[in-house]
Amino acid sequence: MNRKGFLYNAAPWLHLLFLVGLTLFCMVLFSAFSMALVPLLFGIPFMEMLESMGDLSAGGNPSVLKFLQACQSVGMFVVPPLIYFWVAGLWGSNHLTQTKRNLGVFVLIALGLGFVSTPVIELSWQLNQFLELPPFLDGLEAWMRTQEEVMKDLTNVFLKADGWGGFFVNMLVIAVIPAIGEELMFRGALQKILTNWTRNAHWAIFLTAFAFAFIHFQFFGFLPRFMLGMLFGYLFFWSGNIWVPIAAHFLNNGMIVLLHFLFQQKITNFDPTQEQEITVLQYAISAVLTVVLLGGFYALSRRNAEQKLDGQ
Repeated sequence: MNRKGFLYNAAPWLHLLFLVGLTLFCMVLFSAFSMALVPLLFGIPFMEMLESMGDLSAGGNPSVLKFLQACQSVGMFVVPPLIYFWVAGLWGSNHLTQTKRNLGVFVLIALGLGFVSTPVIELSWQLNQFLELPPFLDGLEAWMRTQEEVMKDLTNVFLKADGWGGFFVNMLVIAVIPAIGEELMFRGALQKILTNWTRNAHWAIFLTAFAFAFIHFQFFGFLPRFMLGMLFGYLFFWSGNIWVPIAAHFLNNGMIVLLHFLFQQKITNFDPTQEQEITVLQYAISAVLTVVLLGGFYALSRRNAEQKLDGQ
């Protein structure tokens, strides 16, 4: 029998309020705690640490930046949803894994979607670059473009790896923790709350994808992140298992880490920092294959639902 937490019978808006408040609290707590640990773990004075964090043009201190990012990600995306599941009485239930039937097939299709949809996602990124705000919002647009450059510089610092040790650290910080944490937070917690609130899973997926894209504060990369959020949302909704979007999310981030590492080590000549020319035919093939795999994924989910009903 699952323990019923104090939020078990509460209104959805109370669930959301608790989750947001808890996330802000954990984010501040983990950020402060990690910053306090830097002088002890890295032997860097506190003020020097702050200077290195802001000196992205010189590369900052990659080890410190990655440590702080990992702690912040855990504090913001991993711990809050786990605590929420416990106080909401969802811990130990089938909340995140409603079905394990055909899980391997779901994961394989999700990974396939991650590959074949890449040109379509890339096209959405290119379209996003045409974003222009009205003249009276010129100041906001300038800030958004500056923020985009800052995040681009920070990403380049994070993706640097001197050897295999650095590669595995990057995979942990950029792929593993975000894939698990962000899926627990956005699909496992937020999407479920919004589904209960709106009584419409499609609206919940849309709103969750919007929040997922917005929280990254890269507005000229908003559209591709929104599309990925929609994809991850439906993967979870149709499969009923959080490990499916986690696998797709890990593939998306992990491939970026892998491609940069292979280029840096001169194992391949493919430079992922350069914009790739993709033909109209490639875009079309990507779109068709994406639709086909999504259709197969949905059909499998319907068959799972029918088998479940037949077994009852």
